[in-house]
Amino acid sequence: ILAKALLHAAGKETGVQVRVKQPAPAVARKALPATPVQFVVSSTNKDLRDGTLVCEIRDRQNRVLQKTEKAVSFKDGDLVFSPEIPALRQGLYIVDVWAVQRGAVLDWASRALTVTDARYLEAIAPDKEYFQRDQAISGAVDDWYTTRRFFMASSLSSSLW
Repeated sequence: ILAKALLHAAGKETGVQVRVKQPAPAVARKALPATPVQFVVSSTNKDLRDGTLVCEIRDRQNRVLQKTEKAVSFKDGDLVFSPEIPALRQGLYIVDVWAVQRGAVLDWASRALTVTDARYLEAIAPDKEYFQRDQAISGAVDDWYTTRRFFMASSLSSSLW
């Protein structure tokens, strides 16, 4: 937001505006893939023609999980862009959209997306019934989606998201 305020104050606006159409959505994991987030791209500069919308989906650790690009025409008035959100684990994500023309970012917008899910552990299975005090604990944790092997010196913890 600060960067956009500085561009406006400096009179460096590009004539393209990317904005979010609705409040931050929460979507159930079983409903994905879907298009729950909508962005509106509008142009007031008649000289702008074709460009690209770049969309990234990032997780809480700022890792890019998906990046897509879509060719668009900025002269068509308001354009509604709904990126396809893939099946994601439960948690908080950020959806970023940039309007780009010839390598220059004209405007951008971001929206938080919360994926909800009821996820439970099915089983914790150690490799054997007893472990010696100086022996490492090992086994498997089964949930609805995966089986994960563990090898711990003294304890086991599991995150459900």
